[in-house]
Amino acid sequence: VTSQVPEAQQLSIRFANNNLLGAGNFLPEYRTSKARVCVTVGMMTTGYDCPDLLNLGLFRPVFSPTDFIQIKGRGTRRHNFLDLLRNSGRQDESRPADIGSAEKTAFKLFDFFANCEYFETEFNYDEILALPRQGNGGGNGNDNAGWPHPPAGVYIHRGADALASISERQIGYEGMRIDRMFFDRFADTVRNDAFIARAVDDGQWDSVIDYVNREVLNRPEDYYTLEKTAPRRRRRPPFGH
Repeated sequence: VTSQVPEAQQLSIRFANNNLLGAGNFLPEYRTSKARVCVTVGMMTTGYDCPDLLNLGLFRPVFSPTDFIQIKGRGTRRHNFLDLLRNSGRQDESRPADIGSAEKTAFKLFDFFANCEYFETEFNYDEILALPRQGNGGGNGNDNAGWPHPPAGVYIHRGADALASISERQIGYEGMRIDRMFFDRFADTVRNDAFIARAVDDGQWDSVIDYVNREVLNRPEDYYTLEKTAPRRRRRPPFGH
Protein backbone atom coordinates (compact mmCIF):
# COMPACT_ATOMS: atom_id res chain seq x y z
CA VAL A 1 0.00 0.00 0.00
CA THR A 2 1.77 3.09 -1.26
CA SER A 3 0.61 6.47 -2.51
CA GLN A 4 1.15 5.22 -6.07
CA VAL A 5 -1.35 2.37 -5.70
CA PRO A 6 -4.86 3.20 -6.94
CA GLU A 7 -7.31 3.72 -4.05
CA ALA A 8 -4.48 3.30 -1.55
CA GLN A 9 -6.31 5.24 1.15
CA GLN A 10 -9.34 2.97 0.83
CA LEU A 11 -7.11 -0.10 0.98
CA SER A 12 -5.62 1.05 4.28
CA ILE A 13 -9.12 1.66 5.69
CA ARG A 14 -10.31 -1.77 4.59
CA PHE A 15 -7.26 -3.39 6.18
CA ALA A 16 -7.98 -1.65 9.50
CA ASN A 17 -11.57 -2.88 9.30
CA ASN A 18 -10.48 -6.46 8.55
CA ASN A 19 -12.26 -6.61 5.22
CA LEU A 20 -9.38 -6.30 2.77
CA LEU A 21 -9.57 -9.11 0.17
CA GLY A 22 -12.30 -10.86 2.08
CA ALA A 23 -14.15 -11.07 5.34
CA GLY A 24 -14.42 -13.43 8.22
CA ASN A 25 -14.71 -14.21 11.85
CA PHE A 26 -15.80 -17.50 13.41
CA LEU A 27 -18.21 -18.05 10.53
CA PRO A 28 -18.75 -20.82 7.97
CA GLU A 29 -18.39 -18.29 5.16
CA TYR A 30 -14.91 -17.31 6.34
CA ARG A 31 -12.72 -16.56 3.34
CA THR A 32 -9.07 -17.53 3.48
CA SER A 33 -8.25 -14.67 1.12
CA LYS A 34 -8.67 -12.22 4.00
CA ALA A 35 -5.51 -10.11 4.14
CA ARG A 36 -3.61 -10.52 7.40
CA VAL A 37 -0.33 -8.96 6.24
CA CYS A 38 -0.04 -5.48 4.78
CA VAL A 39 3.19 -4.03 3.37
CA THR A 40 3.28 -0.25 3.25
CA VAL A 41 5.75 2.46 2.34
CA GLY A 42 5.23 5.72 4.21
CA MET A 43 1.43 5.61 4.32
CA MET A 44 0.31 3.75 7.44
CA THR A 45 3.08 4.77 9.83
CA THR A 46 1.61 7.95 11.34
CA GLY A 47 -1.97 8.86 12.14
CA TYR A 48 -3.19 5.37 11.28
CA ASP A 49 -5.32 3.45 13.73
CA CYS A 50 -5.54 -0.33 13.43
CA PRO A 51 -5.86 -1.38 17.09
CA ASP A 52 -5.83 -5.15 16.60
CA LEU A 53 -2.30 -5.20 15.14
CA LEU A 54 -0.17 -7.79 16.93
CA ASN A 55 2.97 -7.74 14.77
CA LEU A 56 5.00 -4.94 13.22
CA GLY A 57 7.93 -5.41 10.86
CA LEU A 58 10.61 -2.81 10.21
CA PHE A 59 12.29 -3.50 6.87
CA ARG A 60 14.27 -0.27 6.57
CA PRO A 61 16.47 1.84 8.86
CA VAL A 62 14.78 4.68 10.72
CA PHE A 63 16.85 7.66 11.85
CA SER A 64 14.15 10.01 13.12
CA PRO A 65 13.07 9.40 16.74
CA THR A 66 9.68 10.95 15.97
CA ASP A 67 9.13 8.54 13.09
CA PHE A 68 10.26 5.61 15.23
CA ILE A 69 7.84 6.53 18.03
CA GLN A 70 5.02 6.86 15.53
CA ILE A 71 5.79 3.58 13.77
CA LYS A 72 6.01 1.46 16.88
CA GLY A 73 3.00 3.32 18.24
CA ARG A 74 0.88 1.45 15.69
CA GLY A 75 1.18 -1.57 17.98
CA THR A 76 0.44 0.11 21.31
CA ARG A 77 -3.28 0.62 20.69
CA ARG A 78 -5.57 -1.04 23.21
CA HIS A 79 -7.97 -3.60 21.82
CA ASN A 80 -10.47 -6.17 22.99
CA PHE A 81 -10.90 -8.90 20.40
CA LEU A 82 -14.33 -9.74 21.81
CA ASP A 83 -15.57 -6.48 20.30
CA LEU A 84 -15.35 -8.12 16.88
CA LEU A 85 -17.85 -10.71 18.03
CA ARG A 86 -20.16 -8.32 19.82
CA ASN A 87 -20.30 -5.86 16.92
CA SER A 88 -20.80 -8.41 14.17
CA GLY A 89 -24.49 -8.81 14.95
CA ARG A 90 -24.35 -12.41 13.79
CA GLN A 91 -22.68 -14.09 16.74
CA ASP A 92 -24.12 -16.15 19.54
CA GLU A 93 -24.37 -13.83 22.55
CA SER A 94 -22.99 -16.60 24.79
CA ARG A 95 -19.78 -16.87 22.75
CA PRO A 96 -17.86 -14.00 24.47
CA ALA A 97 -18.60 -15.51 27.88
CA ASP A 98 -17.21 -18.87 26.71
CA ILE A 99 -14.00 -17.28 25.42
CA GLY A 100 -13.31 -15.23 28.53
CA SER A 101 -10.76 -12.42 28.40
CA ALA A 102 -9.39 -11.39 25.01
CA GLU A 103 -7.62 -8.13 25.82
CA LYS A 104 -4.59 -7.22 23.76
CA THR A 105 -1.67 -7.18 26.20
CA ALA A 106 1.43 -7.23 23.97
CA PHE A 107 2.70 -6.95 20.43
CA LYS A 108 5.89 -7.97 18.64
CA LEU A 109 8.18 -5.66 16.71
CA PHE A 110 10.30 -7.52 14.14
CA ASP A 111 13.23 -5.18 13.62
CA PHE A 112 15.43 -6.20 10.68
CA PHE A 113 17.66 -3.10 10.79
CA ALA A 114 18.51 -2.81 14.50
CA ASN A 115 16.46 0.36 14.90
CA CYS A 116 15.65 -0.54 18.50
CA GLU A 117 19.35 -0.85 19.34
CA TYR A 118 20.12 2.38 17.50
CA PHE A 119 17.69 4.47 19.52
CA GLU A 120 18.63 2.64 22.73
CA THR A 121 22.43 2.92 22.55
CA GLU A 122 23.66 5.06 19.63
CA PHE A 123 21.28 7.94 18.96
CA ASN A 124 22.45 11.25 20.44
CA TYR A 125 19.38 12.73 22.11
CA ASP A 126 21.32 15.85 23.14
CA GLU A 127 22.56 16.75 19.67
CA ILE A 128 21.47 20.14 18.35
CA LEU A 129 20.70 19.68 14.67
CA ALA A 130 21.97 22.28 12.24
CA LEU A 131 19.39 23.86 9.97
CA PRO A 132 19.76 23.28 6.21
CA ARG A 133 21.51 26.03 4.32
CA GLN A 134 19.01 28.61 3.14
CA GLY A 135 18.88 29.07 -0.62
CA ASN A 136 18.86 32.38 -2.39
CA GLY A 137 15.28 31.87 -3.56
CA GLY A 138 16.22 32.84 -7.08
CA GLY A 139 14.75 29.75 -8.61
CA ASN A 140 17.89 29.02 -10.62
CA GLY A 141 18.05 25.41 -9.49
CA ASN A 142 21.26 25.85 -7.50
CA ASP A 143 19.71 26.20 -4.03
CA ASN A 144 20.68 22.61 -3.22
CA ALA A 145 24.13 22.78 -4.75
CA GLY A 146 26.58 20.60 -2.88
CA TRP A 147 23.91 18.32 -1.42
CA PRO A 148 24.43 14.60 -2.02
CA HIS A 149 22.41 13.10 -4.82
CA PRO A 150 20.48 9.88 -4.35
CA PRO A 151 22.24 6.81 -5.71
CA ALA A 152 21.38 5.81 -9.23
CA GLY A 153 20.99 2.39 -10.73
CA VAL A 154 19.93 -0.90 -9.19
CA TYR A 155 21.76 -2.65 -6.36
CA ILE A 156 22.03 -6.42 -6.70
CA HIS A 157 23.12 -8.41 -3.65
CA ARG A 158 24.78 -11.67 -4.67
CA GLY A 159 25.76 -12.83 -1.20
CA ALA A 160 23.98 -15.18 1.14
CA ASP A 161 20.57 -14.07 2.36
CA ALA A 162 21.11 -14.54 6.09
CA LEU A 163 20.62 -12.36 9.15
CA ALA A 164 23.77 -11.39 11.00
CA SER A 165 22.13 -12.27 14.30
CA ILE A 166 18.75 -13.12 15.74
CA SER A 167 17.78 -12.14 19.26
CA GLU A 168 14.63 -11.54 21.22
CA ARG A 169 14.26 -8.89 23.88
CA GLN A 170 11.39 -8.48 26.29
CA ILE A 171 10.55 -4.84 27.01
CA GLY A 172 9.04 -4.38 30.46
CA TYR A 173 6.97 -1.60 31.93
CA GLU A 174 10.02 0.64 32.04
CA GLY A 175 9.78 1.01 28.26
CA MET A 176 12.57 1.88 25.89
CA ARG A 177 15.04 4.70 26.29
CA ILE A 178 13.29 6.74 23.60
CA ASP A 179 10.06 6.55 25.63
CA ARG A 180 11.83 7.64 28.80
CA MET A 181 13.48 10.55 26.99
CA PHE A 182 10.10 11.63 25.64
CA PHE A 183 8.59 11.56 29.12
CA ASP A 184 11.59 13.45 30.55
CA ARG A 185 11.03 16.22 28.00
CA PHE A 186 7.39 16.39 29.03
CA ALA A 187 8.35 16.51 32.71
CA ASP A 188 10.91 19.28 32.06
CA THR A 189 8.31 21.26 30.11
CA VAL A 190 5.91 21.11 33.05
CA ARG A 191 8.54 21.83 35.73
CA ASN A 192 9.92 24.86 33.87
CA ASP A 193 6.54 26.48 33.34
CA ALA A 194 6.23 29.48 35.69
CA PHE A 195 2.44 29.42 35.83
CA ILE A 196 2.36 25.73 36.77
CA ALA A 197 5.03 26.25 39.42
CA ARG A 198 3.07 29.09 41.06
CA ALA A 199 -0.23 27.21 40.90
CA VAL A 200 1.34 24.10 42.47
CA ASP A 201 2.87 26.16 45.27
CA ASP A 202 -0.55 27.68 45.92
CA GLY A 203 -2.27 24.31 45.79
CA GLN A 204 -4.47 25.35 42.86
CA TRP A 205 -4.67 21.92 41.27
CA ASP A 206 -7.79 22.65 39.23
CA SER A 207 -5.95 25.54 37.59
CA VAL A 208 -2.97 23.29 36.93
CA ILE A 209 -5.10 20.65 35.24
CA ASP A 210 -6.94 23.21 33.15
CA TYR A 211 -3.70 24.94 32.12
CA VAL A 212 -1.93 21.70 31.19
CA ASN A 213 -4.88 20.55 29.09
CA ARG A 214 -5.09 23.93 27.36
CA GLU A 215 -1.46 24.96 26.94
CA VAL A 216 0.72 21.81 27.14
CA LEU A 217 -1.17 18.82 25.80
CA ASN A 218 -1.88 18.32 22.09
CA ARG A 219 0.52 21.00 20.97
CA PRO A 220 2.23 20.51 17.58
CA GLU A 221 5.80 20.81 18.90
CA ASP A 222 5.86 17.42 20.64
CA TYR A 223 2.16 16.56 20.68
CA TYR A 224 2.09 15.42 24.30
CA THR A 225 -1.06 13.55 25.26
CA LEU A 226 -2.12 11.79 28.44
CA GLU A 227 -2.30 8.62 26.37
CA LYS A 228 1.40 8.91 25.49
CA THR A 229 2.76 9.99 28.86
CA ALA A 230 0.63 7.84 31.20
CA PRO A 231 1.82 4.34 32.13
CA ARG A 232 0.52 1.82 29.63
CA ARG A 233 0.37 -1.37 31.63
CA ARG A 234 -1.85 -3.03 29.05
CA ARG A 235 0.48 -2.25 26.17
CA ARG A 236 3.71 -4.00 26.96
CA PRO A 237 5.33 -5.16 23.70
CA PRO A 238 8.01 -7.84 23.77
CA PHE A 239 10.31 -6.27 21.17
CA GLY A 240 9.78 -2.52 21.29
CA HIS A 241 7.60 -0.11 23.24
